Amino acid sequence: MPHFSLHFFDRTSLPIDIRPSHARDVGQAMGDANRRLYACFREGAAKPLDPCGRVDVLNASGMIVARIYCAEAIVAMS
Repeated sequence: MPHFSLHFFDRTSLPIDIRPSHARDVGQAMGDANRRLYACFREGAAKPLDPCGRVDVLNASGMIVARIYCAEAIVAMS
């Protein structure tokens, strides 16, 4: 069972994609989210994400433990 899940939203907070993460801690789950963002924005992914959207990292009980804004992540990747 995944310990975390990654919820990708567009700029209007509509869900785009939900992916399980088998990360052991929040930092590793955020790394999974950043790798997915990198794959989408740099390498072109089959399921595009909104550059003005966000990613919520939820723990096993469904509580948001981290949030990544795509626009800030894109700037950091540059």
